[in-house]
Amino acid sequence: MVDEAVLLTSELCTNALQHTGSGAGGTFEVTVLRGPGCARIEVHDEGSKSLPATRDCGQLSEDGRGLEVVRLLAYRWGQRGDEYGRCVFFELRCDCP
Repeated sequence: MVDEAVLLTSELCTNALQHTGSGAGGTFEVTVLRGPGCARIEVHDEGSKSLPATRDCGQLSEDGRGLEVVRLLAYRWGQRGDEYGRCVFFELRCDCP
């Protein structure tokens, strides 16, 4: 589960830097929460007018696959917030004690 968590966190952090105010001299924060049978990772950024969403990409496209990877590997993902601040999260299930 650690490899998946690192990959998906990297995708969300990259999106925060590329698509929100965090990449224009701002900041972002990563929060890790662990509960029984799952882990939740949240990336809090400085917001954007557009909502995070998966998108269709051509086979030769060099970008645009990040949230699709999150959607495919995470048990659940979502977002809350607006142009002034947003949290994008994912959850992974685990069989950890």
